[in-house]
Amino acid sequence: MVFVGRVRVLSRLLATVEEAASGRARLVLVAGQAGIGKTTLIGEAAARSGLLVGWGTCAERAPAFWAWTAALRSLLTSVGPEVAHRITRTDTAELARLLPELAPAEEETAATERVMDTDAARLRLFDAVARFLERLARHAPAVVVLDDLHWADESTVALLRFVAQPYRPVPLVVVGAYRHDELVAEAVTVGELAGHGELVQLHGLSPEEVAELVADAVGESAAARWAR
Repeated sequence: MVFVGRVRVLSRLLATVEEAASGRARLVLVAGQAGIGKTTLIGEAAARSGLLVGWGTCAERAPAFWAWTAALRSLLTSVGPEVAHRITRTDTAELARLLPELAPAEEETAATERVMDTDAARLRLFDAVARFLERLARHAPAVVVLDDLHWADESTVALLRFVAQPYRPVPLVVVGAYRHDELVAEAVTVGELAGHGELVQLHGLSPEEVAELVADAVGESAAARWAR
């Protein structure tokens, strides 16, 4: 299906990507009601950017860090062993909490079962993720997408906050999408992160854009009948 409308917001996203590609990490939050086109917009921007993309989607009752695990695994698969070999043993041990495949076979089960029961342990993990993203972005500019943040667990949001707040001189864009009217208690602070980046609020398509979308889906003649 053709991408319709959203010219201004798409331009804003691509401008942010271009700025990040010059060496300054950026955060973008895309908010809107269900079905408004957040995922489609981000997908279009990511495709046009030409950057590496790691995409993770939050889900109800999913394990902690679920979206981060998917996004990081996708990025790691895209860059291959070259970047993986640059990860220090200490960071590998921490990242194995989210990516068990990084741990030696005999330690894989233990890695998935470790509990981050202290603030220090959580900080070590967060720092390892941030360093991994910086290292990867220096190798190849990247976009990290965390979709459906309205369903995010507290740990996912906390890691996003950690990654987004410091100034990072690397070509990295972190994009989060959420339904602003459906934020759960754990994810309610997502909106507050807009102060550390850019907030894009989506609204409905114009009648002309809707007609173009319908025409692409069902054909010009059917769309003309629909518009009467």
